Amino acid sequence: MPATLQWPMKPLTRKKAKHEVDIIQEDKNMKRYIILFWHGLTGILSSIAEWFTVVLGMKDDSKYGKVIRRTVGTCFATIMLLITAAVVWAFGRTACNRLNWSSSDYIPSYNNQYLSRNLSYHEGYDYDSYVFNRDGEKLIKKIHWIAKPLGNDSLVCYRTGKKRGYFNMYTGEVVIEPKYSHAWIFSDGLAAVEEDGWIKFIDASGKVVIDNHLPYLSNNDGYVFHNGYCAVHNNHGDRLGLIDKIGEWALKPEYFSVTPIDTLWIVSNGKEKSVLNASLKTVLPFISPNVWISDGMIYASMDDHSVRTYSLQGELVENSHISGTSQLMYETNEVYYATSKSYNEDGNLVEPRCAERWHLRDDEQFDLAAWFPSLKYRAGHELTSFYCILAYRLPLNSFLLPARLCRLFERQRVLR
Repeated sequence: MPATLQWPMKPLTRKKAKHEVDIIQEDKNMKRYIILFWHGLTGILSSIAEWFTVVLGMKDDSKYGKVIRRTVGTCFATIMLLITAAVVWAFGRTACNRLNWSSSDYIPSYNNQYLSRNLSYHEGYDYDSYVFNRDGEKLIKKIHWIAKPLGNDSLVCYRTGKKRGYFNMYTGEVVIEPKYSHAWIFSDGLAAVEEDGWIKFIDASGKVVIDNHLPYLSNNDGYVFHNGYCAVHNNHGDRLGLIDKIGEWALKPEYFSVTPIDTLWIVSNGKEKSVLNASLKTVLPFISPNVWISDGMIYASMDDHSVRTYSLQGELVENSHISGTSQLMYETNEVYYATSKSYNEDGNLVEPRCAERWHLRDDEQFDLAAWFPSLKYRAGHELTSFYCILAYRLPLNSFLLPARLCRLFERQRVLR
């Protein structure tokens, strides 16, 4: 007979043997705990069931007991059937989503984003978004999110799994496979990607065209070209500048912040801000720590809390801009009475006009207790113009106040 090979068994040490015994003992204790818990649980459930059967008379052999037993049994069977159906449906839905199965080509009309004439993007749940064409065919599935490009670029950045890639927004074709941990949108024909911890710029074919050996910084959300320039940081990550489309510094990295606003740039040296035009020429020198652009104007908040207004060419428009006014309320020892007088823009007194007068039937009453407690008046009087305006504020479609109530507010003539 052929010889049988046997590997020599290495004897267990005392420490290892004790460890194995402890593991076996723990397994036995765990099984004992589970058995005791199960017996206790079933005992409690049996006691509850026994109590119900006694209370409802289910042990009775009479006609009542039979009806009760059948009713309870039917209800219990129905509940278990519904629970089983819900579990099966949830399991099937999860399996279909995991295995990318679909029983129909139905695409909801909600949460759809227009990409082009031929493509749309449906934002689903649990990372189940996808890109589909006009025929309802799902071209790219399992998408987490998308980011459309700027300008005339056609490649859309998208994430699937933990990687980013790009697809054509007109054809739905994946141009650059998802292989980047971080990627930004295309702008001016270029897109920034993070590769091995370094920021690089690629073209529409995925070829690297700019590699200035810039480290990736998680707190920098830029890397997008505006009017031919992109704000990037230096190698140390403590200053910002602008590079052109060939990777050369158009604005040296010596600023704390660089912000694009339309065709202008707002740069900060840490103390004050300045405005540059599209050619990076100075429009507004460093003048204030708070500079912003809105509605075609440049605003600068000065140290004396005044606001200056400049045109987009840097010309001073207003030396002290007033953006709003508010009332100053304070207590005095004098008594003032409210009036109904109003004035126009020229300062002339204007008599307020009432759009219409209201009348009530003689037998109607109205309650003003919400504003004037314990007062209830009968109709039949007519308001002046001031009180007609006041009437708009009260929750009644039509009413007139008597002369007594009018005198409580102001000395006005009340027509009868």
